[in-house]
Amino acid sequence: ALLIAHLYCRAPDNALLLLLLLLCCQVPPPPALINADLYCRVPDNVLLLLGLLRDEPEGVDDFYVRYGALQVMAALLAACQDKLQACVLSSPLGVVALMDLLSSPLEVLRNEALLLMVGLCNGCPQISNIAAFEGAFEKLLVICGSEGGPGGGDVVIQDAAELMNNLLRDNLANQRLFREMGHIQQLPPLLQYTQTQQPPAAAAAGSFLSSASQYVDPSIRAA
Repeated sequence: ALLIAHLYCRAPDNALLLLLLLLCCQVPPPPALINADLYCRVPDNVLLLLGLLRDEPEGVDDFYVRYGALQVMAALLAACQDKLQACVLSSPLGVVALMDLLSSPLEVLRNEALLLMVGLCNGCPQISNIAAFEGAFEKLLVICGSEGGPGGGDVVIQDAAELMNNLLRDNLANQRLFREMGHIQQLPPLLQYTQTQQPPAAAAAGSFLSSASQYVDPSIRAA
């Protein structure tokens, strides 16, 4: 409780976030899970972390504070996914802050936000819908292109493909949006790969992208 009070009352401090991270993931498992659960019981605690991800003047312009906030959220996600998803949904602007980071020129922040969104969208159609309407597909396709597509062999491509999978799976609204925005036509160039031996990330991403149409409802394809 004292640590949380300091987070609210003091200027953003990476040392405090590091301590929170240690308490939620690097102490022995039972206490760490309890700490994470207690933290997520108050949605405002998670909204505080999300607020640190926003650009100034709402958020902060300190790389280490933003990176620390993302790491704490990743630890909370691993410990209590459902509670964290509920907290994030209590403020849709939190999803917006994470989506903005997918366009960040700072690749470390972008990659951490990408991995966090993979977990947040897994099994949560509400967050998936917000992310999709905030331009998730456009941002993910840009990331795939900038990283060299499946042939790039980068784990970032695998994460981007997994997030697209989570956004589209069993979600008719997102499937329709994917089609209507013309993203299906953008997939073939990403599948061009000529090397004989595909790296694991390329194989995983290519497998998803080549079968993306299976997630589009037949009635949507015929529209």
